[in-house]
Amino acid sequence: MLLRSVGFAVSIRQIKTKAMKTFQIPGTKKQLINDNETICIIADGRGCDFYKIINAEKKEWVRITSSHNIGHYKKMLKGTNLFDAHRKYVINLDMVTAYDGSYLLEMKIYIGKVLRVSRDKRKKFREILGKSRSLLK
Repeated sequence: MLLRSVGFAVSIRQIKTKAMKTFQIPGTKKQLINDNETICIIADGRGCDFYKIINAEKKEWVRITSSHNIGHYKKMLKGTNLFDAHRKYVINLDMVTAYDGSYLLEMKIYIGKVLRVSRDKRKKFREILGKSRSLLK
């Protein structure tokens, strides 16, 4: 277990395991986020919102707001299945079911937001996912 001090003396607990990372969201009471449960992280003003799966079978999710900006989490989530698809959001690659020619993403669980890969990140996205998931025409 690694304990780091970030920002205004707020501590974030980072627990590393072989397949996943778990983070405690600052300002919440024991709200842990597992990178495998994360659908995406979207910037919202100065903070950001985590969209977390509650029940995958029923496609239920919850939004958790953090006071830290998205850049803070982009640095912490390196080496996970979360991809920096745009300056405003990070997506879970395991949640992507398809994408079209304009890189509009279709996710396993719809959160009410349209997500797209930015132009400068498309080449890396294509390398990671390959053309196998390009199902939308």
